[in-house]
Amino acid sequence: MSSEFDVVVIGSGPAGEKAAMQAAKLRHRVAVIERPGRLGGNCLHTATIPSKTLRETILYIAGVKQRSLYGIQTTLRKDLSVDDLMRRKEAVIGGQLEVLEHKLDRNGVTAVAGTARFLDPHRVEVLDGDGARRELTGRFIVIATGSRPARDPAIPFDDERVYDSD
Repeated sequence: MSSEFDVVVIGSGPAGEKAAMQAAKLRHRVAVIERPGRLGGNCLHTATIPSKTLRETILYIAGVKQRSLYGIQTTLRKDLSVDDLMRRKEAVIGGQLEVLEHKLDRNGVTAVAGTARFLDPHRVEVLDGDGARRELTGRFIVIATGSRPARDPAIPFDDERVYDSD
C-alpha cells in the first residue's frame, strides 16, 4: 500500500468525507485517516445518525397509532423494547457505514485506521490499534477532526439524565 498521496485527510466525519471525495473526484490520490472502528466519525457512531435514528423511530411508532384516523390499519408488537430500538439504530449505522466504505472504495480513497500525529507539514505518523506505526506523506493535509460538545460548567454532567454525544 502506497504511503504517498496528494491529499491526506485526518478525520472521516462529514467534513473529512466531503474533503476526501472532492479531492478524489479531482483525480488526486487521497488517504483518509480515522480511529479504528470509527470510520464516519462521531456523526455516524455516537451523535447525529444514532440520535436521529432513535428519534425518527419513536416518531414513526407514535405515528402508527394515529394512522387509524385515516383508515389505515396497522399493528405493533406489544413487546417492543429499548433493545429493539438499539438494534434498529445499529442496523442504520451499519448501512450508512457500508455506503461510506463503498463511496471511498469507488473513488479510490485509501482508508487508514489509526490516530495521526504530524511529523512535519507534509508527513503524518499513523498509530494503528495494535501499536504499529505507518508514515503517510501528502502535498496537502486536511484536518477534519470534528469537535466536542460544549459543557456548561453550571450544568452537572454527572447526573444520569444529562447526556451529550460523548
